[in-house]
Amino acid sequence: MVRHAGERSLLGVGLYTPQQAAYLARVTPRTLARWLHGDDRGQPALRAQLRGDTQRRVTFLDLVQVMAVRAILRERAITLAKIRDFMDHAQREYGLTYPFARRHTTYLFDDDIVVRHGERIIQVTGRYKDQDLIRPVAELYMEDLSFQDDLASAYTPLRAGDRYILVSPHHRMGQPLVMPCGYSVEALLASVRAEGTPEAAAAVNAVTVADVRLAQRYEDILAGVAA
Repeated sequence: MVRHAGERSLLGVGLYTPQQAAYLARVTPRTLARWLHGDDRGQPALRAQLRGDTQRRVTFLDLVQVMAVRAILRERAITLAKIRDFMDHAQREYGLTYPFARRHTTYLFDDDIVVRHGERIIQVTGRYKDQDLIRPVAELYMEDLSFQDDLASAYTPLRAGDRYILVSPHHRMGQPLVMPCGYSVEALLASVRAEGTPEAAAAVNAVTVADVRLAQRYEDILAGVAA
């Protein structure tokens, strides 16, 4: 059993090294560290779930929020300070932790962030109440999220027929899995390297070639290569 300070169980939380989380979120490790922990240029934009963890491990909810920030910054030149202000406002005024890891729609107005969460409109300022909303930020990963008790509980970034990639804190500590066979992406890719071909890897692991190729496709997507 994996435990953190104070013997609090982390089962069902999902744990990644900073390097693993950065790879899954498609950002650099340095960027991820800055967003979650801050650096010499400023304070963090997000509140890391395991604050005080000397290993700076990243949880599934952290991962989802990092993906949200990546989507926001790709859409508009919003400052990290503005994102931090929004996060603080959501918790202070609404008691809402991990707002970007909940079912929501994000809108941007110039230098401000507005999130619709259920019937709530959360914004740092009130200057847009009488203005029409511009189009929402295209947080495409949101379409691949499943929720439990209002929080993100699973991420399925790739599907092919009845096979899919599953990233969930409730399965294998959040490591990407090829479903329904249940093998980790990492294990199947390592098998290809060891055996030489997808066909040989499939035979050794008693899975289909399609399972192995789905793992390869996901690796290509994360690496930014057209599969």
